[in-house]
Amino acid sequence: MAYNKETAVESDDPSDYKWSDIKGEPGVPGAVGADGKTYYTWIAYSDNADGSGMYQQPNDNTKYIGIAVNKETTTESSNPADYTWSQFKGNKGDKGDGYTQMGQFKTGMVVPKMGIVSMGGGSYVAKASTTNPPLIGVGRTMPAIGLLSMMAAMC
Repeated sequence: MAYNKETAVESDDPSDYKWSDIKGEPGVPGAVGADGKTYYTWIAYSDNADGSGMYQQPNDNTKYIGIAVNKETTTESSNPADYTWSQFKGNKGDKGDGYTQMGQFKTGMVVPKMGIVSMGGGSYVAKASTTNPPLIGVGRTMPAIGLLSMMAAMC
């Protein structure tokens, strides 16, 4: 898992991630249940919704995860019908409304909704598409007097 990253783009560098072993060593046996039986959970993966062609380790193409609970043996079944299958990886979604870097604001520039421009040492974002300078500061803001002077000069 990678967290606290400054970009939504996934990294190809393994050192950017915290790694965990998803199949560890056998643990300490727990207390015997009321019926004296030990129950196990099996997990398998597949590229198909019905679990056909299932396998034990997920890969880049894995689309479905199968889980079988309350099994009385550690030996996992090879029958997909013994598992409940759920989508593990969904389809790529539509592109969202992200920010667009527009650079230095110039008179007559059309700044799209969520467009960011630089003006007078600050950065500003447009709430709606506009040809006027956006007035919502991002990060460092400029003093109101400087903003008014700049606006007057632009008119």
